[in-house]
Amino acid sequence: MPRGETQSVGNVFKPEHFWCIRVLAFDVYGTLVDVHGIEKTAEPFLHGRSSAFIARWREKTVDYAFRRGLMQHYVDFGECGRPALDFVDTEMRTRLASEQKKALLESQQQLPAFPDRDSGLSAIA
Repeated sequence: MPRGETQSVGNVFKPEHFWCIRVLAFDVYGTLVDVHGIEKTAEPFLHGRSSAFIARWREKTVDYAFRRGLMQHYVDFGECGRPALDFVDTEMRTRLASEQKKALLESQQQLPAFPDRDSGLSAIA
């Protein structure tokens, strides 16, 4: 294969095609860790609304991070979670207690890895 070209088979790039790449970067959320893993923490106090709540919270967290980046007021992605959580709590009228919010924020920092994380990373190493 000529230098500078890549080839894919069935939308899968093979490691031997990346001979010139020294760094490979990707988004950890939804790639290595399951962002829906937090639902186990949320369900006891969101009573069947945890999926919708978590999806909206994730959306607002990404939105806040993106906007802060555009405004050149970058903060760590995790720090965008708190105001996003407060927004969604108000928007969905869930009235979460401070202890419940704390549990959600802590769970967000300890999301479970996808089962194929290790084998996937080994395959591209």
